[in-house]
Amino acid sequence: MLSADDANKGTVLKLKIEDKINNIIIDSGASCNLISEQIFNQIAGGKVDLSACDKKVFAYAATKPIELKGKCSLNVCVLQTQKSLL
Repeated sequence: MLSADDANKGTVLKLKIEDKINNIIIDSGASCNLISEQIFNQIAGGKVDLSACDKKVFAYAATKPIELKGKCSLNVCVLQTQKSLL
């Protein structure tokens, strides 16, 4: 997931993540969801611990993996449908 303020409205969805509302770019072809460290800190507020992540994640057509700080589980609610996931 990427936070977006100015992205195409067709690909952006409002999600409530850990009780914070964010505009998120949806990439239905992605194998995992990513957020920036800045957005993670805003959402988690120091209350969510990261665990080690040994997964290698590559940007499209990249040969080197993205540097990941860790992984976690977050509470997510799709505001349009009120469906929640952990």
